[in-house]
Amino acid sequence: MNKYEFIENTLNELNIPLRIASGRSVVEAIADGYRKAGWNAQSYSNFTKKYFSDKKHREYILTYLFNKKDVKHCRYCDEVKDKSEFAIHSTKSVGVQPLCIQCTSIYFKDNIDMVYYAARRRADKISRTPGGVETEEIKLFYKNCPPGYHVDHIIPLKGKNVSGLHVINNLQYLTAEDNLKKSNKYDPLAQ
Repeated sequence: MNKYEFIENTLNELNIPLRIASGRSVVEAIADGYRKAGWNAQSYSNFTKKYFSDKKHREYILTYLFNKKDVKHCRYCDEVKDKSEFAIHSTKSVGVQPLCIQCTSIYFKDNIDMVYYAARRRADKISRTPGGVETEEIKLFYKNCPPGYHVDHIIPLKGKNVSGLHVINNLQYLTAEDNLKKSNKYDPLAQ
């Protein structure tokens, strides 16, 4: 079942009305957010206090309902399924992957090139980063990249004739257009 059907069924089980006095849909407010559903913050807060008083502070009602029923929403197939149909993910607060096991295999088959090249890129960066390098300084360099610019390796990590290191002295900001033109080339005379 999709999340709208799940919310409607759960609200019926809990004897919670599907619409408030003004006619606004409770199902839409929970599924899409109260602002999109046309609620004001005060009426949504009053509704939450009345029907979900045992919900944790700042916890979404949808998350609360998922946890109450021990289910999870798969973002790929848009279905609400039992948590046992999801792979374990110890670092996630819910403890499971965002995609169900069935959809994970479909997603990776459909996006194998993207997954492969992203993994290769991460591995190349790690192998080209010498020990003792200030990784926090590099992270800050990436974070401070101006809009419309890319972080570029002056000497590419995997150049045709020469390969550089993933260190702060080998990073620069380039416009997106210039970075795409440069690709993985290195011209020492251009410096």
